[in-house]
Amino acid sequence: MSVLPVAIKGTARAIGAEQRRSRSQRGEHIMRSTTLLFAALSLWMVAPAQSFAQAEILVPAYFYPLSWDEQMNQWDDMQAALASGVRITAIMNPTNGPGADANAPHVKDYAAAVKSFQEAGGKVLGYVYTCYGVNNCKPEVPPVRTAPEVIADAEKYRDWYGVDGIFLDELSNVEEERVLSFYAEVSSGLKALRSDWVVVGNPGAPTPPRFFDFVETIVTFENVPQAHAAASAVDWAFNRPPRAQAQLVYNATTADTMRAAVRDAVARNVLYIYVTDDVLPNQWDRLPTYWLEEVEAVRSANRPQN
Repeated sequence: MSVLPVAIKGTARAIGAEQRRSRSQRGEHIMRSTTLLFAALSLWMVAPAQSFAQAEILVPAYFYPLSWDEQMNQWDDMQAALASGVRITAIMNPTNGPGADANAPHVKDYAAAVKSFQEAGGKVLGYVYTCYGVNNCKPEVPPVRTAPEVIADAEKYRDWYGVDGIFLDELSNVEEERVLSFYAEVSSGLKALRSDWVVVGNPGAPTPPRFFDFVETIVTFENVPQAHAAASAVDWAFNRPPRAQAQLVYNATTADTMRAAVRDAVARNVLYIYVTDDVLPNQWDRLPTYWLEEVEAVRSANRPQN
């Protein structure tokens, strides 16, 4: 099985301090977003409590948590959507990782957004790239990536932002000894930092179950909707709980395409789902235009079917 380096890192925007909005403006935006969300939910019937697994949304939120133009603050939009009852986990990615300086302006902004999102019921993972465990690194980062460097980035996420877990991008799907040794060291280091962290690994493709020795959840798909529709459940999909899988779909241009992808993912026993109409090269730098409809689609997928 070959490595599939499909994940694309987000690019943080440099924002001037003089542009910051006031806390009251941010609160007003969350209230407006929540009002719109409840309007979208107004026709839904409340389903009784069930014992089946609940689908959740895993958002690669590679966009700055505060917006200084007339567009909506999309971290606020994610937070408002939590009022629907759908569980949402955001992946934060300030600068292809946590950043180098604890005093950098973005640290305070992200820390505030993370805290607010968590208090509303959401979870946040910190993005860390791993170069597939064999220094197969992208041009925009250093050519060598060691396990201690991965662990050090995770420690910054813990200390600076208080995240709920780590998103290991560029997870390998090749069972080579040097690869397994690299991820074993990373896994041990992460557990030493926080034993209760959620750890998600992203090869973006089917991966041998051996890699569950290192992560709790594997992103088994990261590609366009046509490929998603043609795909099948991974070999081990129904031998593990839904939380073992996440799937990410981009360039899904319509809400109907999004709904089909959500249905297919749920049918393949996938817990974490995200679909966007955003496109390469930065397909995770905004929420989809049909964000509220996606929240509705995931909530509907959690209802028992008659």
